[in-house]
Amino acid sequence: MDDWLTDPALSKCEPATRGIWADALCAMAKEDRSGVLHGSLEQLAQVLRATPAELRRALNDIKATKTADLRVCNRTVDGHVTMYVTLINRRMRREWKARKHCSERVSKHRAKADVTTPVTVEKQKCNAGELEARARVRVQGARAARLPPVARARARAESGSAAPLSDAQLIFHEKGLKRVEKRVEQLWNYKSQWDDKEREEYKTLKFRRKEIMKLLGMTA
Repeated sequence: MDDWLTDPALSKCEPATRGIWADALCAMAKEDRSGVLHGSLEQLAQVLRATPAELRRALNDIKATKTADLRVCNRTVDGHVTMYVTLINRRMRREWKARKHCSERVSKHRAKADVTTPVTVEKQKCNAGELEARARVRVQGARAARLPPVARARARAESGSAAPLSDAQLIFHEKGLKRVEKRVEQLWNYKSQWDDKEREEYKTLKFRRKEIMKLLGMTA
């Protein structure tokens, strides 16, 4: 809701266009949250509760203000030329790709885990030794724990002691990445009005996003 109310590109659109775009966002969220709506002009007009003429004017408005990515092509079906439209919400599309990437990583991680291996005596001894080793470095770890989570993970990776991320850690970092990207986008929309504090916050958020994506194995 905040993104819809504060989007400077959308604010330049006509009131009818803003209403149609609101229906488009709802349809995207209800369908699969991929940020994409595709169909003929008549089909989308029905979904967005508008006439084809009203939708055509709204699409021209959206294209002119760059509110969303818009793809239009004409196809000949049964001798009639039909206009097909693809509407893409950029932020929703990025979030969908991030969710898909994280889901694939979790699936690969679970596929590699051998949960059927019985716990042998040797394995129990190994686990006991690991617990003792962790106890010995607990004092040192208390000092490292004062660092922010991302810096702490980076220090572990550089020292060669980093362990594979668990499912809970993957989900935690994914949520953190979403929050950072949302704030970065909000700041970017008002770049011309930044003060020193917001400029520094933007640099910090960009660094945090890069570090989180590195932890998740994503390309920054």
